[in-house]
Amino acid sequence: MYFFKEGYIRTSAENFSTEDINNYYIHLTNNAIQKNAENYGQFESGNILPYKDLVEFLPKEKVDDIWEKVKEISYMTFSSVKKKINQNQRKFCFELFGLDFIIDNDQKVWLIEVNDNPCLEMSNPLL
Repeated sequence: MYFFKEGYIRTSAENFSTEDINNYYIHLTNNAIQKNAENYGQFESGNILPYKDLVEFLPKEKVDDIWEKVKEISYMTFSSVKKKINQNQRKFCFELFGLDFIIDNDQKVWLIEVNDNPCLEMSNPLL
């Protein structure tokens, strides 16, 4: 399993609040949603931060712990379906997956979803 170390963090165009649960721009960070927000790109280009910039908000040790947890959850996820992937035993092939995580207030990592056809849109110079 290969982990691309230059991951990124999607941000929202609005400050988080539980006051307006219907405001998609607060709660959904998908680029397909965010690119329509009035404040899109106001804080970060394309509402995306490089993963390495997480150290501006959290201690490096905590960022390292988060990265290890992401890898652990990813490994467990793919281990649970390994018999379903490449059932024809093809050699010299690969498949690209996108895994979406959320980090809560306690810096606990949660897997949201696995995409077998992740968006590769170049919405930001980082991408």
